[in-house]
Amino acid sequence: MREINEAWTVLGDPSSRAAYDAGEANGARHRVFHDEWVPYDPTDGPDPRDLLDDTPMHGSRGLPDWLTMLPVVLLVCCVLLLGAGVLLKLGAVLAAAAVTGGLAVVSFFVVPLVALSRSQRDPGMASPRRR
Repeated sequence: MREINEAWTVLGDPSSRAAYDAGEANGARHRVFHDEWVPYDPTDGPDPRDLLDDTPMHGSRGLPDWLTMLPVVLLVCCVLLLGAGVLLKLGAVLAAAAVTGGLAVVSFFVVPLVALSRSQRDPGMASPRRR
């Protein structure tokens, strides 16, 4: 950010810009800002193979698969019931679609809350206590 501000200071002023273009900026030739650029190094970040690992993180108890899929299944059932109720003109099926849709909406909010309540904070990440 400092280099950007320095560049803007020079390039924003017409006389400094002319001196810079002439190669006289601060008595030096053109400064190359990308001198410190380093090509991609695979050891810089997380190992991409870790992204393929789906085991729970430390302290996570996870959720059962049925509970994870419940909101989506309820939504699909709602859409199917709604379509059948409209095609067959059956009020009872439309009412079942409305109830299923309501349950789907509620479960989309409740399931993440259940997952949060079951998670445990990593002891290494705990915030320090204030004295």
